[in-house]
Amino acid sequence: PNEPAQRARYKRGDRVERVIDGAWFPARVTDCYVDGGAEFYDLRYEDDGNTERDVDGDEVRKRAAGSTPVVQPRRPAHQPSPLDDDEDAPKEPTATVTHDNG
Repeated sequence: PNEPAQRARYKRGDRVERVIDGAWFPARVTDCYVDGGAEFYDLRYEDDGNTERDVDGDEVRKRAAGSTPVVQPRRPAHQPSPLDDDEDAPKEPTATVTHDNG
């Protein structure tokens, strides 16, 4: 039992921002609906073109006209690297080589 979309704060095509882990990401509303008084939005993110459905309206805010939001790039979870300083990782043996020229 969805209520009409015109009751949502934002409409299709509106430029908004969505908060993810404390960072705001620019997006456009592709669809919206209200269910039980709660707003939900389908979004297309402007930084990478990904889409997301049923985003809670509490995580969405209007983007000011002409603003360019500062966002943190989305990064995959950290993958271990040989360059990481991991004290628990097994260490390669080291050797010192000296030459006697005499």
